[in-house]
Amino acid sequence: MLTLLTSLAFANPSSWEETIERVSPSIVSIQVSSNRYFDTERTASSVATGFVVDAERGIILTNRHVVEPGPVTSQAVLLNSEEIPLKPIYRDPIHDFGFYQYNPEDVRFLDLKPLELCLDCAQVGLDVRLIGNDAGEKISILEATLARLDRESPNYGTGRFNDFNTFYIQAAAGSSGGSSGSPVLNQAGQVVALNAGGRSSAASSFFLPLDRVSRALDLVQQAQPVTRGGLLGTFVRVTYPEAIRLGLSEAEEVAFREAFPERDGVLVIKQIVPGGPLSEAAQVGDILLAVNGQRLSSFVALDAVLDAHVGDTISIKLQRAGELVETDVTVSDLHEVSPDILVQGCDGVFNDMSYQIARHYTIPISGVTIANAGYCFANSGIERGNVITAIDEQPIQTIRDLWSVFNSLEDEQRIEVTYFSLRNPKLIQRRVVRWDRTWFPLEQWQRNDSTGSWDIQSANLATATVEQPVLAAPDYNSQQTMWGKKDKWGELVQRSLVTVRFAIPLPIQGVYADAFFGAGIIVDAERGLVAVDRDTVPIALGDLEVIFAGEQRIPAKVVWVHPEHNVTL
Repeated sequence: MLTLLTSLAFANPSSWEETIERVSPSIVSIQVSSNRYFDTERTASSVATGFVVDAERGIILTNRHVVEPGPVTSQAVLLNSEEIPLKPIYRDPIHDFGFYQYNPEDVRFLDLKPLELCLDCAQVGLDVRLIGNDAGEKISILEATLARLDRESPNYGTGRFNDFNTFYIQAAAGSSGGSSGSPVLNQAGQVVALNAGGRSSAASSFFLPLDRVSRALDLVQQAQPVTRGGLLGTFVRVTYPEAIRLGLSEAEEVAFREAFPERDGVLVIKQIVPGGPLSEAAQVGDILLAVNGQRLSSFVALDAVLDAHVGDTISIKLQRAGELVETDVTVSDLHEVSPDILVQGCDGVFNDMSYQIARHYTIPISGVTIANAGYCFANSGIERGNVITAIDEQPIQTIRDLWSVFNSLEDEQRIEVTYFSLRNPKLIQRRVVRWDRTWFPLEQWQRNDSTGSWDIQSANLATATVEQPVLAAPDYNSQQTMWGKKDKWGELVQRSLVTVRFAIPLPIQGVYADAFFGAGIIVDAERGLVAVDRDTVPIALGDLEVIFAGEQRIPAKVVWVHPEHNVTL
């Protein structure tokens, strides 16, 4: 092995030139347009990289954050500038890889060959090349040497997609945006890892190992489901001295060192999702000794057992402060805790609470996350990222529950939304939301990986408008008025002043905000005309509400906007 590494590290440039020329046609630039907020992702347009791993079936490997869990429109740009449409067919629930597919018949002028995945080729000191769309530049070539094979998964921030329960490979490649999904190649042209991320403050690049990628590819090629199991907990590898401080016994250390002489540590539970398989029997800091009687110390071995026993009960052996703990747990299906349905209504987008989000905030996987607050919820002060638990006291546990409730609402109906913020999940809040069916469709979208698109179900549109309760007219003759005490001039002014609330569902004509409040004056009581300035009602498109004496709310409409002067009726 030392001879092989030395020959690769000091290979002559002409050999690399030959390799690069041979593999470059199989590496594509991917243009992605995310058109809906969903789970951890936002709407955006981006560029990335992918490469052909099955030319017969048209399968391209790239990162999970490139395939994305939500609706996307994507295309590949080939080396000869041909553009071919792509459809997403798989994205891993937690590891940063996924597959796109193209129709091989769409490729007319280039002979695409699959790149070979080499699971055991990654070694410390190996000279590699990254070929991809680095910084948006077509076919950039970066040189690096593999430095570590057991780096902890990179952390991209709370609330975003993060890989976990796997080692990463580290090298000083200096890769940047656009190189996501680039193949990490050895001199023989084999793919030894998948580029996934990097550190902006240094030259460090992070590569995903190919163990689970290879398994998923085999199953996708056979048109078989890619089973993915988990215990809804995060594990980290700690060294033996750290494990001893957590309670690893001397006997267990000896047993691990004898079983795995090439490794220097064990897996420890770092975080547990409430309500998950580990929540009752395990604790943070427990050392994982064995699963189903099999001693293991690597993420690959743990993944292999869990993926093979989805829905089954398995036994796990832990050590806690020197004491042995043995328990049975049921393996969760990671696909079931990764949302594949969204509901959009009143400009908002909603999806099930995901494992990714629940893990970040250590909360149960229950309720519906507001991926995008949109028109109605934003106007009521409910932000993106909050979690809905009930509507009008009706519990909301899944997106199906939310769809059922939304589908029963009528235009202008007011509902009480119970929710909590992810930043403070113990504080339950309630707000009244005025539902709208005028400006935006109510639809349910479900991902369909066989077609690469989303199946859309439209709502049963209500034809009637909810009658809002009419409050009694203010008593202007009472001794106590909104001015504090009876006042002749105050009464005269009060009878003519109203509060105007104006909400804009679709921003047009350069309007700088979507909600306005201001004062208006009644100029024609018989016809119900109110004059207001254009800073309160700047355009004609929107929802208007006139409030009398701070109590009685009456819907209104814009009848005239002066084209030049500061007045609207």
